[in-house]
Amino acid sequence: MQNPWQPPGELVKLFAIIPSTSRSIIHSMENAWGLLRTHWVRAALLGLWLALGLHPRPLLAEAAYRRGLALLARQPEAALPDLLAAHRAWPERADIALQAAEAAWAAQRPALALALLRHAASLAPLPAWAYARLSAAHMAVGQPQAALDALQEGLRVHPHHPDLLRRLALLAQAQGNDDLAIAALTDLVARRPSVPEMRWRLALLLTAHDPQAALPHLEALAPHPEYGPSARALRDRLYLALRQPTPSQRLTLAGEALLAQNHPALAATALRRAVALSPNDPTAWAYLGAALEALGDNDGLKMLRHAQRLAPHAALPNLLLGRYWLRRGHPEQALPWLQAAVNADPKNPRLHLLLAQALGQIARNLPRATGALQRATALAPYAPQVWQQAAQLALGLSLPPAQTLPLARRAAALAPNSPAALTLLGQALLQAEDPLTAQRLLERALAQDPGYAPAHLYLGVALLRQNQTRAAQEHFRWAARLAPANSFVARQARAWLQRP
Repeated sequence: MQNPWQPPGELVKLFAIIPSTSRSIIHSMENAWGLLRTHWVRAALLGLWLALGLHPRPLLAEAAYRRGLALLARQPEAALPDLLAAHRAWPERADIALQAAEAAWAAQRPALALALLRHAASLAPLPAWAYARLSAAHMAVGQPQAALDALQEGLRVHPHHPDLLRRLALLAQAQGNDDLAIAALTDLVARRPSVPEMRWRLALLLTAHDPQAALPHLEALAPHPEYGPSARALRDRLYLALRQPTPSQRLTLAGEALLAQNHPALAATALRRAVALSPNDPTAWAYLGAALEALGDNDGLKMLRHAQRLAPHAALPNLLLGRYWLRRGHPEQALPWLQAAVNADPKNPRLHLLLAQALGQIARNLPRATGALQRATALAPYAPQVWQQAAQLALGLSLPPAQTLPLARRAAALAPNSPAALTLLGQALLQAEDPLTAQRLLERALAQDPGYAPAHLYLGVALLRQNQTRAAQEHFRWAARLAPANSFVARQARAWLQRP
């Protein structure tokens, strides 16, 4: 029995004898009349087919396009073959090229998406979202300058478009084109003044290039609940910087402020400009070295050494050199620089704390480390941060409870509502084998901040020592969940949870 879905042999013969010229068509139709008389139903279907264009391709392309559109919203990557078929049938349609480009992008074929987007752009100006996609496709194939150009072309077609401005600012800053980023952010903030994230980014960029121009943006951000604390701290540092007599000194203090807020790349920008204006300023070179060190740039050490040669007896270059080696686990190399820093500024308690840290990491110098801690606390009897750092160092150095407990108690007395200070005292009490009192202190710390991971960790230890295993494991789980994945607290919590 013949398959009803298979075209009959006579119909195939009919298509085979249809030529392209009108005269031949008439002659061929006369020859085919015998076939049509015996297959009248098939002839009717054939007539409909011929009336729709003498070729199945438009019908097939239309069906593929409809399938592709139906899939585009749900499974865009699955729509790609159908939309490509439609694009080949109608290459003059920019809308189909854009739809195929979206499907290609979803299918993780950026080169194909790029080609389709370029074709659409050759037919007509693109919508704003398509310029954003064109930029992303250029980046995906390793063409960063073309990605910038695509966004700028989009802004010529759609002036002041917020999303294109935002993307241009982020991409320009990532490529080191701060002037273009500042221009884009200025335009964006002028039209969207209520978007704090972009205003904060603009304020940071201006701090590195023009501190005076950053102040109005920092003032506008000062009341904001999220950005306000950082904006106020940076604003206050900039007011101090702008009192300096020379541009290089102003940029140096602006760079120091950016470094203090953990923006080393912008700090390096400001400090490079500072040393260009004042090549013999050891402070600018020292902070530039610290910024490059934070970025993982090997030139950081060269800058620090250059600063120390410019001012061999100044505290700052020696301090930063000592800290450089201390962070890399070389306390013996850090020690002479930190001692020189202490000699240059003997009344600075934080220098004594760093010296104690270096001395403590060298086992034979524990007595000297204890002496440095005592000098630091004597210089700052009412500074809770100094006492907290001293207690933390004493615990880290495994000094006996007779030395750690007084430091931790004083830190907690100076900051009775500080979760960090209360946790340190809890740690010291655990070291002194007093888990019950430690538990009370650690519960107080969590009452102040339920999300403070170290308090959960040490409360778990205190409970475990009192044979409260289930409650202890609950706090270990909280510590592992709240702390950064690779932090000491998270690793310790996971280790306790894995114990039998």
